Amino acid sequence: MASTSKPSSPTWEGAAAALSDALRDAGLDACDGLRGGVVEQVEKLVVQWVAKVGVAEGLSEEQAVAASAKLLLLGSYALGAMLPGADVDVAAVVPYFVERRHFFDDGGTSGSLLGLLRSQPDLTGLQPLPHAFVPVIKFELRGVPVDLLLVRLKLPQIPPGLSAESEQLIGRCLEEVDVRSNPNPNPNPNPNPNPNPNPNPSPNQVDVHSLNGARVASALLRLVPNVEHFRATLRLVKLWLEP
Repeated sequence: MASTSKPSSPTWEGAAAALSDALRDAGLDACDGLRGGVVEQVEKLVVQWVAKVGVAEGLSEEQAVAASAKLLLLGSYALGAMLPGADVDVAAVVPYFVERRHFFDDGGTSGSLLGLLRSQPDLTGLQPLPHAFVPVIKFELRGVPVDLLLVRLKLPQIPPGLSAESEQLIGRCLEEVDVRSNPNPNPNPNPNPNPNPNPNPSPNQVDVHSLNGARVASALLRLVPNVEHFRATLRLVKLWLEP
């Protein structure tokens, strides 16, 4: 029978101390510092790339620099529950004039995003995957695996305070989900539809799919009653599950 009584103070304090010791021994604090530096470096590269695209698309240098960009954190890194060796998942939020083709273009020049990434001396394993379910650029920076996604918004500039819970974020996606985009609507659907539809999202869903991880992580942190306890417990469970 499960007990509903609360643990005694000494028992609770002892368990909390043991949990802190386990997390410290795993070296998670040092990993967090390294990943934070990697995310900052990637964001600077993305901002630099957006400015170059803006100038190429006819903006003045001042307008292109002001357009800026923002990285949103996804998954376990956004939750503060990463373990050593785990990927850092981030989504680059960019203004309307940046097209998805710019994200994956590689003319061998330093002006392309792939060129900027390739020029980093501590970056390896650069792998663009434009045809993935959620298009992504994968690489390792300073030994940290990174998955970089792209989200395009109907904005000329990306506000510095943008977050995964910013008002009407989904509605501002350039490639938002919209059933009206179907060129051949069928008011009388086939009663026996294809049981194996194309698993790939239509182009107008890509931005929304790229935002999902950031929005879910942000909602989880908003809903849990104690974020610090949630993060510590989640990390401990993940450590316990490691082989």
